[in-house]
Amino acid sequence: MDIHYKTIDRALFSSVFVGIVVFIKEFYFPSLHSIVSILITGIAAFAGYVLASKLIPAREKEKRQKDSL
Repeated sequence: MDIHYKTIDRALFSSVFVGIVVFIKEFYFPSLHSIVSILITGIAAFAGYVLASKLIPAREKEKRQKDSL
C-alpha cells in the first residue's frame, strides 16, 4: 500500500493550526455563538491547508534535487 506522506504532513499541519486557532478563540472569546465558532474553525482549516501546501512542497523540491545528484 502506497502512503502519501505529503498528505499526512498537510493533515497534521492543518490540524495543529486549527487547534491553535480554536484555543486562542476560546481563550479570548469564550462566549461566541456556535455558528461563529464553526465559521472560524472552517476558515482556520482552509488557511491551515493553504499554508501547508505552500510550505511542504518546498521540502519535496529540495529532496528531488538531492536525489537527482
